[in-house]
Amino acid sequence: PDRQIWLDSYNEEYDGLAELNVHTVISEEEYREYVQKYGEAAVAIPTMNIFTIKDDKEGNPVRTKSRIVALGNLEKRIWLRGDRYAPVFSSFSSRLLLSMAVSDGRQLKQGDSKNAFCNGILP
Repeated sequence: PDRQIWLDSYNEEYDGLAELNVHTVISEEEYREYVQKYGEAAVAIPTMNIFTIKDDKEGNPVRTKSRIVALGNLEKRIWLRGDRYAPVFSSFSSRLLLSMAVSDGRQLKQGDSKNAFCNGILP
């Protein structure tokens, strides 16, 4: 009975990725040719969907959320440390920013970003 709700959530994620032009849909034949031409390094990184339910402050369900994630742990390529670096907001940076905001008397707000990590370029 909830199929349409989850399908809408998936389509919202997929359409967001399509708008950012982060992937190209190819046929199985094109994929095989690509792997044959470029070898093991050209094998596609497997993905999966993560479905969650977002709750409000009282714990009541507000909306469904779908995220398409890459399963990098299944990749066979060995990456150099510099190639696998991803900038993140560390807990130290978070506490520093929080303390600076409080000392300046600023108001803190939280935000959420869709498709936040879609601009990375893979070698």
